[in-house]
Amino acid sequence: MDSYASNSLDSTPERDVAGLMDFIEANEYFGTWAPGSAEDAARYLDGIHAAFPGKPIVISEYGYCASTEDRPEGDEHRVEILRAHPVRLA
Repeated sequence: MDSYASNSLDSTPERDVAGLMDFIEANEYFGTWAPGSAEDAARYLDGIHAAFPGKPIVISEYGYCASTEDRPEGDEHRVEILRAHPVRLA
């Protein structure tokens, strides 16, 4: 099986080489590294699904480091975000 995580899935999924792969890998950082909400994450995943309706989508990366002095919110915040984000099962 072939796959890779692409940085252009959110802007030009229909032209992304991910379409040649066996499944789609997407990085999802809404509410952590990137601004956004659970609704933004759902729209992002829905857009990828619309571009590649016959392919499974795997979240290949999630989260951020919140265990340093400059990020005092810690793991609790990361867990809250993960629980709030959508789960879609085909």
